[in-house]
Amino acid sequence: MKLDFLIIGAQKSATTALFKYLEPHADIAMPKGKEAPLFHHDVNEAEVSAFMAEQFGRGIGKLRGKATPQYMCDEAIPLRLKQHNPDLKLIAVLRDPIERAWSQYRMNRRRETEQRTFDEAVSELLQPDALTKARAGSAPMHTETFESEGDYYLAWSEYGRILENYLRHFNRDQLLVLYTEDIQNEPQATLDKVMTFLGLDEGFTPDCLGEVIHKGGSEAIVSKQLKQRIRNFGPVKVFWDRIPEPRRRVIRYWFEQLNVKKSDDGIELSASQRAKLQMHFAKDAQLLASVTGEYPIWAEQNELQCA
Repeated sequence: MKLDFLIIGAQKSATTALFKYLEPHADIAMPKGKEAPLFHHDVNEAEVSAFMAEQFGRGIGKLRGKATPQYMCDEAIPLRLKQHNPDLKLIAVLRDPIERAWSQYRMNRRRETEQRTFDEAVSELLQPDALTKARAGSAPMHTETFESEGDYYLAWSEYGRILENYLRHFNRDQLLVLYTEDIQNEPQATLDKVMTFLGLDEGFTPDCLGEVIHKGGSEAIVSKQLKQRIRNFGPVKVFWDRIPEPRRRVIRYWFEQLNVKKSDDGIELSASQRAKLQMHFAKDAQLLASVTGEYPIWAEQNELQCA
């Protein structure tokens, strides 16, 4: 038994949303937990078989998939995945590398694994020795507690370098590149693209489509439980069921975008910090375009701001 596809990252780029969208599909089997560890280290057939039996025992006849953002964090993982299944399909969700690094930093502050200011962290991580060490680092497993990820804010945002390594082991048509902005702004069209990539029919619409998940420590104004009670309330349910599905999809999306109470941690990204990071990521953006044949809009915006 083998995996058919993987969401390999990037961390803090809406991989959880995509996992949640795919989870209820009748022809897809996903693990019980999003980031169940596997391939973080060299594994033997017995370990893989035990994992697959535990996580996909009832997934016979379905596409077996997994989502683990740390798979973009370790240069050894692509080869392990190739050895597991040479025909594996890979999905990479990319976010503006500066915003991704900044979001990871804030997450680590909330987890209390980061004590430095962002300026201090970036200044340390831009040192050549620190970059070399981070790029060669191993993927954390977080099996007992949150491990510090403070060495990797920059390295894990170097998508060109990371995907170039993947494409040494896999063909370009085995890699689907998505962008966080597309999942947020055009969730149905993006999900249709995923369905086509996986060889499934377009038009699948999960109930959670457009739901805002893990948005920078934010929380919902109307809880999921309360939404469900309101939706099942007699008159509301009758009215809702009469609305055509395409319109319901739009209503769901905009409701979820507005149903967010942003937490204020008092941390802001300064213009000088952004400029320093734009310079760092500019070369990698060029490599990303060369490797994938795609040039994301945030790379163009960052170049304009640098000019």
